[in-house]
Amino acid sequence: MNGTSTWFWNLLWLAAGGYAVYIGYKKVTAPAPGLLTPVIGGRR
Repeated sequence: MNGTSTWFWNLLWLAAGGYAVYIGYKKVTAPAPGLLTPVIGGRR
């Protein structure tokens, strides 16, 4: 029981951590595309 619950909590923490990083990444890069898209499009 303890072994199975351990991998379950590890998976849960991994999912929560990945989700938090994803949300933080989206918040940081949210205003960027509007500013960077013309620059990237111009260079192409």
